[in-house]
Amino acid sequence: MYPFVDNRTLSYPETIAYWKDYLKDLNMNCIKYLEIGSLHGGSLLTFHNMFGPNVESTCIDPFSNCDYYHEYYNEHETNYEIYKANTEQLGNKNVLV
Repeated sequence: MYPFVDNRTLSYPETIAYWKDYLKDLNMNCIKYLEIGSLHGGSLLTFHNMFGPNVESTCIDPFSNCDYYHEYYNEHETNYEIYKANTEQLGNKNVLV
């Protein structure tokens, strides 16, 4: 199990639980998971915990302010630090681009 390292971590496990229904018939020997917008890495850790050691993930998040998108404005540096603290335990099972 991969615990949340930072207590400020936001996670939405109820939005991930339904994936078990869709993935039950797939080859569970290797799951490649792409996450766009990772925030604190909470949902990413939940996914890894739910589907076990054969998950490899790639996350896409610029962790920077963007015109016309004001959610988390000026919070990106903090969000990135929380993301790093939470996800370093995944080692090479996760890549941030």
